Amino acid sequence: MVRKKLAIGSKERLLLSFYGGCIPPLRNDLHACAIQLLKCDDDEVAKQALLHQVTPNEILLPTDRSAAGVLILRDFKTQDRKHPVLYTRFLGNELTKELRASLETDPRPYLFTESTSARPYTHSAFAMYARRTLQRLFGKPCTLTLLRHSYISHMLAYGQLTIRDREQLAAEMCHSPAAQAQYQWIEPREAGRWHSVDLSDGTKKLEA
Repeated sequence: MVRKKLAIGSKERLLLSFYGGCIPPLRNDLHACAIQLLKCDDDEVAKQALLHQVTPNEILLPTDRSAAGVLILRDFKTQDRKHPVLYTRFLGNELTKELRASLETDPRPYLFTESTSARPYTHSAFAMYARRTLQRLFGKPCTLTLLRHSYISHMLAYGQLTIRDREQLAAEMCHSPAAQAQYQWIEPREAGRWHSVDLSDGTKKLEA
């Protein structure tokens, strides 16, 4: 598994962790995602996000190291511009641990920054960075979009998800179930970069 072989704290490992390694991969929405160290509990996440907004997209990282971070998205491709919604997702313990390790290795105000500065990537620059990094890691051309399509195809390939499971997966990846069905264009053998991993609670996750 490529991700597990990478150095803990490296940006390459963090990229794969956010794009399928620990949570279902989003689009190119993390290019300018600010990191905020906040004292907040689960019930105050949305309130804190509104009061302390730095950028449209950000991560609230509790100062309590035992607490998981929260991803906040206000600006993403499928956002309803007339009736905008706040996308929130708890990162979970594993991904939060990966994030903290990366920030300890390279302290910075954003999730991903340009190699020569502390500035966040532009949308297009982050896509280029991700494409170069993924191609180097996998040894073949790869993009964030391909990772999303591959992840979805692997999840749907064998028809084991219920309708509710499909709807939940679509919501987590910020698209509709109809769009999700259209993404299933990769044959199962082409989605082979993903491997099923058994978790302690009896469920499974995909690992790049």
